Amino acid sequence: MGGAIYASGTGSPTQFIDCDFIRNHTYGEGGAIEFSGDYGIEVIGCKFIQNDCNYGGGAIAFYGSIGTSLRFCLFADNYTMYRCRNRYWLRIFW
Repeated sequence: MGGAIYASGTGSPTQFIDCDFIRNHTYGEGGAIEFSGDYGIEVIGCKFIQNDCNYGGGAIAFYGSIGTSLRFCLFADNYTMYRCRNRYWLRIFW
């Protein structure tokens, strides 16, 4: 689960605007955020700095999130032991 936030569901889209995610950790996926759901996630103007996880997405892990967007975000020094070492891991299921 995400180091700072785990969100899932089939409701309306989730938004994160001007958030700072700094030094979060999880043993799972998504150092800062793990999101799964049908409606996607909108991340605008957020900073992801020094987040880490053991598997999949040093900063963010998305699963099945149709309509997902990342805009004007900063990614720096995020780490995962496997896959997508600095930014995000995206897997879409149709």
